[in-house]
Amino acid sequence: NISPYLLELHEQPIGLPIEVKRLQATSDDIGTYRALLARVIELNQGDIDRERSLTEKEQTFWSVAVRVLRKKLESE
Repeated sequence: NISPYLLELHEQPIGLPIEVKRLQATSDDIGTYRALLARVIELNQGDIDRERSLTEKEQTFWSVAVRVLRKKLESE
């Protein structure tokens, strides 16, 4: 089920290949995930520092999110 927009882009000769996604991550993918996560943190470090006054609910959300991401990265 490819989006009609993507099909149209693929059919037009503008050089956009369709990339088939895999269910399993390779070591290159894991490196990319880690690099992406590091880059997102780097870009948002100022916002992260300003948000030291998070509510308890927000702190819980982010601590769980970080834990889940770390486990996912370690398992892959």
